[in-house]
Amino acid sequence: MTIGILCASLLVDALMVIAGINAWIMAIFGVLLLAALVLAIFDILLPARLFIPLAGLAMFGYLIFQNKGLRDTAILGLPLVLIAASLMVGKWGAVIYGTLGIIMIAILGWMEQNGIIQNIFTPYNTSTDYIAVIVTLGLIGILQWLVIARLNENIRRARQSEESQKTANEALRESEEKFRSFVEQSAEGILLTDEKGRIIEWNKAYERIIGMKSEQVAGKYLWDIQYSLIPPERVTDTRYHRIKDMTIQFLQTGKSDLFGHPFEASIRSSDGMVRHVMQIAFPIKTKTGYRIGSLMQDITTRKQVELEREHLLTEMEAKNAELERFTYTVSHDLKSPLITIRGFLDLIEKDVQDGNFKQLNSDIDRIRNASEKMQRLLNELLELSRIGRIMNPPQEVPFGDIIREAVELVHGQIEARGVEVRIAPDLPPVYGDRARLVEVAQNLIDNAVKFMGNQSQPQVEIGMREEYENGNPVFLVRDNGIGIEAQYLQKVFGLFNKLDPRTDGTGVGLALVKRIVEVHGGRIWVESHGAGEGTTFYFTLPIRKEK
Repeated sequence: MTIGILCASLLVDALMVIAGINAWIMAIFGVLLLAALVLAIFDILLPARLFIPLAGLAMFGYLIFQNKGLRDTAILGLPLVLIAASLMVGKWGAVIYGTLGIIMIAILGWMEQNGIIQNIFTPYNTSTDYIAVIVTLGLIGILQWLVIARLNENIRRARQSEESQKTANEALRESEEKFRSFVEQSAEGILLTDEKGRIIEWNKAYERIIGMKSEQVAGKYLWDIQYSLIPPERVTDTRYHRIKDMTIQFLQTGKSDLFGHPFEASIRSSDGMVRHVMQIAFPIKTKTGYRIGSLMQDITTRKQVELEREHLLTEMEAKNAELERFTYTVSHDLKSPLITIRGFLDLIEKDVQDGNFKQLNSDIDRIRNASEKMQRLLNELLELSRIGRIMNPPQEVPFGDIIREAVELVHGQIEARGVEVRIAPDLPPVYGDRARLVEVAQNLIDNAVKFMGNQSQPQVEIGMREEYENGNPVFLVRDNGIGIEAQYLQKVFGLFNKLDPRTDGTGVGLALVKRIVEVHGGRIWVESHGAGEGTTFYFTLPIRKEK
């Protein structure tokens, strides 16, 4: 402001010099103004602020003295000096320079009254004229005092307001920084939209869970991002419109059936992985509507643990049920030879008493057969119990080699029954315990040969389906034997279950096969169209090591 007043004063001074109005005094005044301007440019403001009003007062005093009276010079010039003093020095400038002006007018008036100077405009100025000028200058000074005081008060309030605003801004900035730090460091995903549903906040946890950077989603509509996270099997146009409509309803009313409470969902992240999340969305009221805030937690690990726990519980229940059936079956089947032995011991005692040695030998043979049967049962039960606990190191082996080894083991039975065995070429390799897998193939082939019945052209076919199951091949052992009626299909894998009691064996073989296949992570099932229609056993095995 000081530099501006100096420049304006220099301009007025130059015009007066050019017009020849007291040129020599205005020139001197101009030099002083220029000196003050130079000081002000170098930020030395105090001399300029003091000089301009003082020089103005002196100049107008000289002009009054030179023109021999007050008239317009004093009336017009001195108020300008007071205004300049107030602007540059403050309210005390108006008081000081107003007082100096009044003293100067009083002195000049006294000089005129005593004939020291002569007024060239009017013969004589009365005391009333001087009083009027003094009163005018006093009023102007008082007004300037009040105006400057009010201005200073306004400036003080403005500065206080500015300081308060600055403090508030600092507090807001600090709060925003804390909020930003909280949002970015939060382990939970935090999302925020504007009133139109466009995403404006997407923290690092959301980036980690979803796999999308905040730059990728900023400004996009929330329902578009939500729809892109739906697993492919659940993607439909109807679902898109439902998500969009419910989100817009939430933005408009702050209420929705989908939002406002925690819910679990399965989403597809950008890497294609399906994740389980816990999410809640809530409304944020603003002047123009609602925003949507959302918290998301990745619970994939927790869900996996829960599923594993449920699987273990289910498996344990199945094993307990199996153990219960096993205990009942074992006690029942082992009781039969024991009853036989006990019965024939009583007969032996009678034979000895009667001296019937021929019958004695026959009874001893029956006891021996019963004990051998019990031994076979115990051996096979022991073998069944070892599966899953004692296994050879797994290896990758061509399934064709396993089949050929199993066929060689039952070669005698195949030859005795005249069975034609057809093995499909190029069977894929499987991964597992080779010895146990040979057991599977041996039992299935032996079972097929055993239940051929009266088939004139017995055949056993070993191959695989064209389609895979969960990435694993589906092998098959098919015969054209006696077949199995529908009501017995689920019983054939039971322990000691023999559909024909007259056949050899203990009824443990297929239970053994089922256990081995399941320990390898596969499954086995049987299909038959009924009696005389043959039987097909299907089973899956892994083709590579699971990592």
